[in-house]
Amino acid sequence: IDTKEELKGSGEERPSTWKTLLTGGGTAEDCRSQGRIVRWSIAWSATLLAATWVIRTFDGLPGAASWLIALLPNVLAVITLLAYLEFLRSTDELQRRIQLEGLAFGFGGGWFFAIGYQVLERAGAPELTAPAVIVAMTGAWGVGQILAIRRYQ
Repeated sequence: IDTKEELKGSGEERPSTWKTLLTGGGTAEDCRSQGRIVRWSIAWSATLLAATWVIRTFDGLPGAASWLIALLPNVLAVITLLAYLEFLRSTDELQRRIQLEGLAFGFGGGWFFAIGYQVLERAGAPELTAPAVIVAMTGAWGVGQILAIRRYQ
């Protein structure tokens, strides 16, 4: 699909990069799916923060209770992932291509950051933490999304 050429011939204009990022840039169903992903992501984040707070605050929790509290955010993470997979399976080829390029850029960026940072650690940089790698991957995923959207506009 050569989207640029199809749009030129049809007289339609693609939405801006920012509008595409904020709304999912696809059909009304794509926007609803994106909304579900955002809601589950917020629920997962809130549960993660709450579980961390409960475990730190109530140090004397029985082992089983603290394990259940610690695992609850992971259940919501799986639901979030399933919502994203549902979105990918139901969206059109262009949206899938944009998502795939964003994911590839994010995974590759995180991979190269984590491996490259090992050299920086040997030069005296602080030890790399998992959250730092996740932030790098998320940032690279965002850049990949923007590049893909701009490529296909």
